[in-house]
Amino acid sequence: MKKSNYSVNEFELKNNLSITLINGFEVQSVTIMLLVGAGSRHESEDFSGSAHFLEHMFFKGSSMYPSSNKLAMAMEMLGGLSNAFTSYDYTGYYIKVPLKNFDKAIELIADIILNPIFKLEEFEKEKGVIEEEIRMYDDLPSEKIKDEFNKTLFLDHPLGRNIAGTIQTLGNIKIETISGFRDENYFPNNMRLIIAGDLTVKHALQSAEKYFVQLKDKKTKEKQIFKSIEKIGDLSTKHLHIKKKTEQSHVVVGGISYERNHLLEYPMKVGMTLLSDGFGSRLFQSLREKLGIAYYIGGGVATYDDLGKFYIRAGIANNSTQKGVDEILQSFKDLSVGTFSQEELDRAKNYHISSILNNIETGEDKAGWFGITSILNKKHKTPEQQIKEIELITKEEVKQAWEGVVRDSNILVAIISEKDIKY
Repeated sequence: MKKSNYSVNEFELKNNLSITLINGFEVQSVTIMLLVGAGSRHESEDFSGSAHFLEHMFFKGSSMYPSSNKLAMAMEMLGGLSNAFTSYDYTGYYIKVPLKNFDKAIELIADIILNPIFKLEEFEKEKGVIEEEIRMYDDLPSEKIKDEFNKTLFLDHPLGRNIAGTIQTLGNIKIETISGFRDENYFPNNMRLIIAGDLTVKHALQSAEKYFVQLKDKKTKEKQIFKSIEKIGDLSTKHLHIKKKTEQSHVVVGGISYERNHLLEYPMKVGMTLLSDGFGSRLFQSLREKLGIAYYIGGGVATYDDLGKFYIRAGIANNSTQKGVDEILQSFKDLSVGTFSQEELDRAKNYHISSILNNIETGEDKAGWFGITSILNKKHKTPEQQIKEIELITKEEVKQAWEGVVRDSNILVAIISEKDIKY
């Protein structure tokens, strides 16, 4: 594989804020990303949605830009493309601007995070916005079944909660709640600043020091890792059917899988690519091309500190739901006993590698790749190292990964449809 034309270096400011600088590639923009090692799984159940709510409130005004309108205008006057995201494990904020506006942009993102203004009026308005966001996804059967699948799969576990919370928990959240969440989690030892662009080390570090120096560190508080599911075990529920009149049946089928950094994490992911990613994937060919009973088909393997999940999701014709579910279940069993060809495996590995390459093309992509792997304390692999590992994955490793999770007691079938099916 061609050697990277960029370099990745890590530094630490005097206040212990970690810096990842990605430079050496010629682009006309720079991405500044700030990641915090706290997400929805670090909230208390009664106040679920706090991390996501806080993410929204940072864009409602800061000391330099005391309203959402002034803040938005300031960002876009810099030519800035900005966004934020909340996951179970972390929260991220980024802005991408023309290179010449780097110093103004890093000052702006620092002000947003270090000096936010949480006005009661804006807080109440944003609560209404988030309520509508929750209702919108609740009205979409394909999204609703994903939430119900997670809730049932991860029973009494934070990973089973909706990242945005519920209408009920939103009602519990006050300004003091999100302010307290910020105070508990937004400190240098739990954060990482990533700068990706054609900057010198000196310029990048001087600017980072200048604008983030007031961020005070504190002793790291050990985050609770919930052990209600300590290993791949028996699920308390195997079938979930929400009866609702829909134009098609929306299905999610999957189970508990391996934790992050497990030796079988990537054989598991390559197996999922074999089944569900791309036109040549087994289930696309089966459900859509051969049987003609599904339009959307997708899947994934998600890994966390203590466990993971695997799942296939599809929209299947109402009169063919049973057939579609049977096909998915059979595809799981086929992987677990090694009933797949070397050609299928090679396609999956090449497709997976292509996805990695596509995901590191821009400065923004590189910031996300290196920043997120660092904030999650993953093994710090370059894309090239990960690609090499994927190239070496064997049929036996994929079989071993899937036979460890595929059994009747570890498969949940979740469906929204009007018609009953047999299990």
